[in-house]
Amino acid sequence: MTASLTKHATILDVAAAAGVSKSTVSNVIRGVVGVSPKTRSRVQEAIEELGYRPNVLARQTAREAGAGEAWFVDEEGFVTEGAASNAWIVTRDGVLVTRPAESGILRGITRTVVFEVAAASGLEIEERPF
Repeated sequence: MTASLTKHATILDVAAAAGVSKSTVSNVIRGVVGVSPKTRSRVQEAIEELGYRPNVLARQTAREAGAGEAWFVDEEGFVTEGAASNAWIVTRDGVLVTRPAESGILRGITRTVVFEVAAASGLEIEERPF
């Protein structure tokens, strides 16, 4: 199977190619446990073959809407991460809050450096949904 150059693949395209539900594709992308290795492999192969890139599509959609970033949320409506950014907030009490990396977000260099700077500055960090 090949991806069309004029149409970006969607999560539904990936689901159809892998023979799974949209939720299963989402679970594979987010690294949720409970997806069998065989199913995970089929989904990952479909993602690769179709050129599915949710972050790229989200950024493009955000730009077209005049926004600088697209934010991903989980099933409960909590922010997980941006299409090209880590998600952080600072509470009124001065606590730096971000999602736990175990929730499926990437442990990038930015995250590591922010943790180091916060620790050196004596800033409290809380890992939780927001």
